[in-house]
Amino acid sequence: MLKDNLVRQGVDLSFETNLLYLDVNNLRVGINQSVPTVLLDVNGTAKFGNVQISTNTISSSNTNGNLTLSPNGTGNVLLNTASANSVVYAGANKELLTSSNLTFDGTTVTIATGNLTTLNAGNIQTSGNTIASSNTNGNINLSPNGTGNIIVIPATASRIFYSGTNKELITNANLTFDGSTIVLTGSANLSNIRISGSTISSTATNSNITLTPNGTGNVIVSTATAARVFYAGSSKELTTSANLTFDGTNLTVSGITVGTGGTTSLGNISISGNTISSTNTNGNINIDPAGTGQVIIPGTNAVNVPNGTTVQRPTGTAGDIRVNTQAKTLEFFDGTNWNSLQGISPVVTNSFSGDGVTSAFTLTQSSTTAGTIVSINGVLQIPDTAYSITGTTLTFLETPLAGDVIDARLLSTAMSFSSLSDNTTSVSVSDSTQTANVTIHGNVVTSIGNAGITFYQGTISSVSSTSVGAATVTIDSFSPTSFSAAKYIVHVSNGLNTQVAEVLLTHDGTTPKLTTYAVVFTNTQLMTFSTTISGGNVLLQGTGVSAGNSVKVSRHLII
Repeated sequence: MLKDNLVRQGVDLSFETNLLYLDVNNLRVGINQSVPTVLLDVNGTAKFGNVQISTNTISSSNTNGNLTLSPNGTGNVLLNTASANSVVYAGANKELLTSSNLTFDGTTVTIATGNLTTLNAGNIQTSGNTIASSNTNGNINLSPNGTGNIIVIPATASRIFYSGTNKELITNANLTFDGSTIVLTGSANLSNIRISGSTISSTATNSNITLTPNGTGNVIVSTATAARVFYAGSSKELTTSANLTFDGTNLTVSGITVGTGGTTSLGNISISGNTISSTNTNGNINIDPAGTGQVIIPGTNAVNVPNGTTVQRPTGTAGDIRVNTQAKTLEFFDGTNWNSLQGISPVVTNSFSGDGVTSAFTLTQSSTTAGTIVSINGVLQIPDTAYSITGTTLTFLETPLAGDVIDARLLSTAMSFSSLSDNTTSVSVSDSTQTANVTIHGNVVTSIGNAGITFYQGTISSVSSTSVGAATVTIDSFSPTSFSAAKYIVHVSNGLNTQVAEVLLTHDGTTPKLTTYAVVFTNTQLMTFSTTISGGNVLLQGTGVSAGNSVKVSRHLII
């Protein structure tokens, strides 16, 4: 008999031994279990609604049914094997697992060292300190929301990130960007261009540096001034000067020293001040206009050509021209001799041979019938009757016979001239000063009237008036290499007082000597005389007793 507490004489109640077993003493129920160890001990599968429990498996019995763990109120679903903040994940056998290497404290997910090394989130893979893309050639995009920024904790304001030796993202105080300007302390290589401090250089051997603006753009140098020309300074810097400008048409050089000692060299041409010279030994200076162009020297002044004495003549080349300072003439070299360009043209002779056919012959220069004497075989011909001349053509009224010797002499026409010269002696006159100058070189005897005067080698000339005060002043000078001695007649005037004296002066090339004699003066002596060699010349000097002396000199220089 069963009691109301299902106790049957103190013995547990069982049905088919273990189909249903009631452990009365321990308050346990066993289903298919005769020794229940818990309040309800089911050996097999149990089903509660759509929830099915079999061994260690809880599943839903309805197709695609969910399993919901729903704690009451503020209760939680607890996993006994979990540690505090551990993240629950499925193991290799689909079991729920946790690890101390993967935690979440409600704010931060932490992946610690240990067996857990890699985290995949989409195509982003995090391993240790490494974030990588898991898809082939996949990018990694850091995309802040809205106006947010990407913040790198080790970064310093304004520093630029770059890859270190271990591919780490690093910064350095030597490379910064403030939003407008990149500042680099040190060197930067851009292809074959190196920038170091204020220096831009090429890294490739013998490589050029090319500045190429786009389109109509220009290379701008901030320190430049409009129209100035760039040149290299003493430290090789690119600089300009107001004294060197180019306006697109004209190059202007002013107020500066060009080249060493004021000299600029262009090939073998040297320009120094107003002087153009050649730098190569015995080098010519050629002015060569193109085509039919001419060398034109504009203006109303004169051209100064080389000048010197007869003994200073160079070894001439045909066409050379110079001024003979002794003969006072302009002379040229014809390839053999030096000839004066002044004087009366000589008679020009033309000779021809008759051939019995030709009646007209060409002269070497233009003439007239009256200005030409013509003979055939030594017999003078009558002008206009036997021949006529038009320009350079001589025409016979009767054709000369074969073998006739024809001689035509062209008479010189009269010319006006201001000097005569035979290259050693010259006579010249000046309309402006109404003076005549006679220059004699060599031993020449000239007769004047019935008197004979002999002038020895040298020159006779006058020196323009000179003002001499109480200080010593140079009255005249001459080259000691050209002349060995001089005789002076010196006239001095000061108001109503006058003085005249003769001075003889000679030298040995180093030391000059003089003597003063025949000194004549009114009232008081006005001046004394001295000599020295200075600047390569022998000097005649005068010292006045007082100021205001006017000096005139007539000199005779002896070679």
